[in-house]
Amino acid sequence: MKILHVADLHFRRPWFEWVASKAPNFDAVCIAGDLLNLWITRDVSFRAQSKWVRDWARTFRGRLFVCSGNHDWWSNDDITDTDANAGWLRKLPSSIVTRDNHGARIGDHFIFCHCER
Repeated sequence: MKILHVADLHFRRPWFEWVASKAPNFDAVCIAGDLLNLWITRDVSFRAQSKWVRDWARTFRGRLFVCSGNHDWWSNDDITDTDANAGWLRKLPSSIVTRDNHGARIGDHFIFCHCER
């Protein structure tokens, strides 16, 4: 089994596109957190970043596993903010991405995305 494992993309869109371009060469792609950039990039809102990443994941070709990182969470100051606390990631169906505290089988292997919060 071949796995592409990356982390800390920090909403650098060319890096996401690079991952997508390499994905066909691997059985699975694992992104180990920090897909968004909550503290460095202020020119794109957190909500806009999460929407872009969700749209990217929906068009991703291949098996995608994602564990959220500290940049992927923000406080839920508003009870209606369903994207807070990595809610934006949980909105993706499990048929598209295996995410925090879920796993999936690929052949004889089981990949689990462990996340403690």
